[in-house]
Amino acid sequence: MCRSIRVLYNFEPPTTADEIRAAALQFVRKVSGLHKPSAEDAHVFDHAVDHIAEHTAELRALSTDLSACRSRADLDALLSPEIPDPFVRQFILTNAVRDGEGFRWRIDASILASSTVAGDFARVSGTFGGPALLVAGGKSSYVDDEGREAMRRHFPAGRIVTIPEADHWLHVSAPQALHDVLDEFLARTAGSAAMQ
Repeated sequence: MCRSIRVLYNFEPPTTADEIRAAALQFVRKVSGLHKPSAEDAHVFDHAVDHIAEHTAELRALSTDLSACRSRADLDALLSPEIPDPFVRQFILTNAVRDGEGFRWRIDASILASSTVAGDFARVSGTFGGPALLVAGGKSSYVDDEGREAMRRHFPAGRIVTIPEADHWLHVSAPQALHDVLDEFLARTAGSAAMQ
């Protein structure tokens, strides 16, 4: 589909943020069929490009060789060009573990790249009929329409809430909004849980 997009993995010299953004722009153009969006569509189009570029950089960071790093400060310095947001970078670095004198990734980036709620729920067979709160970030692509259906199937009495300003890491990008949603849910369900 996107034959003209340059390969960004394992490239020397390393891929730049501008090249990642250009690839994201090409992808959105191919998927949307728009070369230049109208004024009313520009915000959504630009948001899609930003979102894809951001997550591409994060996934590329997970393929970075960490073996030469000797400290957490080395890891932070290595990834800061790929992931400029210090909160996101520190979250991703929780997946770096010691390996001899250096570090390695604990997780397989290819699995994360293809992960969705629907795919993750495909391995789950049961349901929970009690009160449940499922919270998604409006700027995250992890929970799509198929994922919402899977949530409803496994949690029929569940309430799905989307925090529009949050990305995949709600506790980092929208901590107060997440707190408010959780607080309201817990206050509302505390009486019913005590009776069971």
